[in-house]
Amino acid sequence: MADLIYENDDGLKASLASKVGKYVEPIGAGTLRLCTAPTTMSQTNVLSDFSEATFPGYAAVALIGANWTTPTLAAHVASSDYPPITFTRTAGTGSQSITGWFLTDAGKTKLYACSKFSGGPFIMQNDQDQIVVTPTLTDESKN
Repeated sequence: MADLIYENDDGLKASLASKVGKYVEPIGAGTLRLCTAPTTMSQTNVLSDFSEATFPGYAAVALIGANWTTPTLAAHVASSDYPPITFTRTAGTGSQSITGWFLTDAGKTKLYACSKFSGGPFIMQNDQDQIVVTPTLTDESKN
């Protein structure tokens, strides 16, 4: 089962602002981050709900707008995928429980989207442990 992805209020505002020409930084050029909290996610989450991962080797990933697939449309839902992103733990001690991911602007001041891993949390404990994330963004017509 695919992970459920929530577009949060900052993402909704940025998406509409982009459509009407008021916002020049698309959410697809944001920064993907792994999180250790919260354990539940919804469209009502705010940025302060998230604790970013800190395991050895972890680094947030700046997304590149051109790397998203051309949006497809099915039953009034448009979607676009990003190529898989692999996060790898390097040497170190201790472990960290990763609950999901969140997408922010580059300055980490806005929360665009988030997703809890349906098969997680995943424990990053051993050298070369990996988590692969394939972000997907969708728009749906409610009319």
